[in-house]
Amino acid sequence: LEQAVAAGEAPSEQLAHLADRVQVNADQPQLYGTQMHLIDNHIMPWPIINPEEVDQRRALLGLNTLEEYLADVRRSYGDIS
Repeated sequence: LEQAVAAGEAPSEQLAHLADRVQVNADQPQLYGTQMHLIDNHIMPWPIINPEEVDQRRALLGLNTLEEYLADVRRSYGDIS
């Protein structure tokens, strides 16, 4: 998938989602903040490796900021917050 993204044959969002899903399923912090869960009826990202650097990692893949992504997810899924 990394090669396909580099060649422009796959969207970078797929790489971010796959990388994070693998990390979360291995009980490890994620890199890009794409994986969410509910805490007290609020959609929140699973723990993130070096969260102060997440927006830089997201930008390298052409993704919007974590704050923007989280707002989009909450709008889509009807977060109660």
